[in-house]
Amino acid sequence: FLSLEIQVFQVPEVHATSSSDAILPCTYNISGEEEATVGSYKWYRHLVKKELEVSNSSEDFTGRISMLDTNQFINNRSAQITIHNVIPADTSYYYCEVTLIHGGETTGHGPGTLLNVTESPNKVIIVEVINAAYREQGNRESSRHSTDVI
Repeated sequence: FLSLEIQVFQVPEVHATSSSDAILPCTYNISGEEEATVGSYKWYRHLVKKELEVSNSSEDFTGRISMLDTNQFINNRSAQITIHNVIPADTSYYYCEVTLIHGGETTGHGPGTLLNVTESPNKVIIVEVINAAYREQGNRESSRHSTDVI
């Protein structure tokens, strides 16, 4: 069968704040004598193939992962992943793995992306604004102060 090479590209770093969604981009190029129309992609946390696959069936990521459909993967050569509702414990290196089927099977790995999740700096400001608003409101209707918090 004809040979095929895959080059996988990732951005070096993605910054996100706690509770937001983090998009980890991954694209690939194919060099070879034929086009692949069947394939898949996976993401790994820390080290490639160390049983730390990032998916909705992974304990740490259950229900928090969105992946592109096959059409976007093949036609746009994109293998991006979105991690929803990130937390600081998600901070780590993530590796993209692309596999294409073309008579044989060829796999390529990206160089890794550091996802850096920090606490939202706005939380403190929001709390202060709310507290100030309630203090102001409390001066007018102190009996309702505790019921309006939520």
